[in-house]
Amino acid sequence: MLPAISQVCTLHAPFEQDIEDFAAGHCSAVEIWWGKLDAYLKEHSLDDVRRLLAENEMAAPVASYQGGLLTSQADARREHWELFAHRLELCRALGIGTMVVAGDIEGPTWPRLSEMRPASGCPASLGETRPRAAVIVRNGT
Repeated sequence: MLPAISQVCTLHAPFEQDIEDFAAGHCSAVEIWWGKLDAYLKEHSLDDVRRLLAENEMAAPVASYQGGLLTSQADARREHWELFAHRLELCRALGIGTMVVAGDIEGPTWPRLSEMRPASGCPASLGETRPRAAVIVRNGT
C-alpha cells in the first residue's frame, strides 16, 4: 500500500500547485483527481505531467473517479465509456496503477455490477493489464 493525498482535498487549487504544495509538505504520492488533470491537459502535454511529477518526486498510484458507467443510458452511456477508455489510456501513459470508478447505483448492487457492459466500441474489460479499477458502490447508506 502506498498512502497518497487526494487532490479532492484542494479542489480550488490548480493541478500543478497541488503537486508542488504536496511535495513541499513531504507527501510523496498523490491521488490524481480527473477534473484537475483534464483541465491541466488542456494547456499542457503528458510529458509536462510526467516532468512535473518527476521534478517533485511525486508518485501517482491512483486516479479518481470515473462515474456514469452503470446508470447512464444511450448516448450518455457511450460518452461515459469513451471517457473511461480515454482515461484508461491516460493511466497507462502516466503509470497510474488504479482508477477509482464510482458505482452510481442505488439499492442492491451486486446484480447490477454483474450486468455492467461497455457501450459499443469501448473496451470490454480491463483484461490482465493495468490499470486496475476500484469500484466504489453507493448503496443508499
